[in-house]
Amino acid sequence: MKKAILYFLILSLSAIIRPFLKTRKSLMVFGCRGGLGYEGNAKYLYIYCHRHTNFECIWITKDKKLLYELRKKGFKAEYYFSLKGILAVLRAKYVFITHSLTDVPFVFFKQETKIINLWHGIPIKCVAFCDKNLSVKARVMDWLRDKRTDIFISNSERFNTIYRKCFKVRPNSIKVVGLPRINYLRKPEDFGVNRVQSKKKILLYAPTFRDYKDYNPLFKEEFLRKLDEVIKNYNAEFWIKLHPFVNNNIIPNKPYEAIKFLPSGVDIYELLTKVHTLISDYSSIIMDFAIAFPDRNILLFCYDLEKYEKERGFAIPFKNLFRKNIHYELNDLFTSIKVILKGKKINTCSLFQKFAYNEENLGMECINLINKIKSIREV
Repeated sequence: MKKAILYFLILSLSAIIRPFLKTRKSLMVFGCRGGLGYEGNAKYLYIYCHRHTNFECIWITKDKKLLYELRKKGFKAEYYFSLKGILAVLRAKYVFITHSLTDVPFVFFKQETKIINLWHGIPIKCVAFCDKNLSVKARVMDWLRDKRTDIFISNSERFNTIYRKCFKVRPNSIKVVGLPRINYLRKPEDFGVNRVQSKKKILLYAPTFRDYKDYNPLFKEEFLRKLDEVIKNYNAEFWIKLHPFVNNNIIPNKPYEAIKFLPSGVDIYELLTKVHTLISDYSSIIMDFAIAFPDRNILLFCYDLEKYEKERGFAIPFKNLFRKNIHYELNDLFTSIKVILKGKKINTCSLFQKFAYNEENLGMECINLINKIKSIREV
């Protein structure tokens, strides 16, 4: 209730002061996951624009620790519930979001403000209006977001039909410019990051969240002990990174030597550049990994595929596309892990890169989007 009142006060304040504020044509404002995240497309476009353009770039966050860290590094950032944060959004020519209009303070945006939706995942599962589990409130907020969106970025023409089905954006607002997070994975040096190859073979397990209660058999202590022993014998590491929406209570309290449970708040894209093999399920990161690193291994552990398809559904023919990567049983997954540890490459997705992405955009995503923004700036 308190949160609803606070949002209402921000919205009311914006209606009062908006007529007195002038839009700054060079001001960009970025937000992510309701103001709680600092990740994905928004993060990497923000860094790129800060480093390579003359735009004034401001990150909006509810995390005061992140606010301090960004400012310490020389970035501009404002607190979500501050007057400066609200004024920045009202003055901005460009507002970048990844989930909702509430990624930044929810205000009455000025008419000349352009909203760019940097949607946070290539659709594998049903999302937005195709997600039957969404509440009425969520659908209303999604409708408002889509009707206000000026640019919606896409990874490939092949996916535009899916985006048009899942989102209520204008068809001509969908622009195939590529994804800034892929730009980072392919060319981290553009973002001030040196590519560091780990001396150890790193396997990352990063499952998505479920809309229902379930128990992941991979977290059985008996299996983790067996896995830990094998990973240790090959001088490798097995990282586990849960989705931010997943309760950390499922993590075993007992320590392991080669298995590391990473904080859910860690940016997974900073991990992927070091990863030799990705193990996941229905998460869109399998798309990103296949696009950025088509010669690396992808294993899918889909112990609940039938239930997931029934409860959530897929936006693409998942089972057909990834039939060679899918493992239904824990023992089969364990066998594939041992094969990979022995140095063999299996289940790479080199052909999938061409299906899911426009190759000419690889490494050019941020500059493509900036050029597109400049074109609407001049209109």
